[in-house]
Amino acid sequence: MQFNEPSVRNKVLRDIGSKSGIYLLGLKDDPRVYYIGKTSNFRVRLYTHSQAKSHTKVHKLLKLAGLNRFYSAIL
Repeated sequence: MQFNEPSVRNKVLRDIGSKSGIYLLGLKDDPRVYYIGKTSNFRVRLYTHSQAKSHTKVHKLLKLAGLNRFYSAIL
């Protein structure tokens, strides 16, 4: 799933935006680089990751590599 594409992001947020679950963020170029997270609200968590304002390791990686180099999956 490509959350950085507006049409895909809007569809996902309509379908499961306020639900909870487990998700994966993976680097397209290297399958060994990934992050598995959980959330109680996909809409809020997606926004937080897209802004990448905190200093957590995953947000540092998102800033360094760029959000468009990642894929996302809801597990």
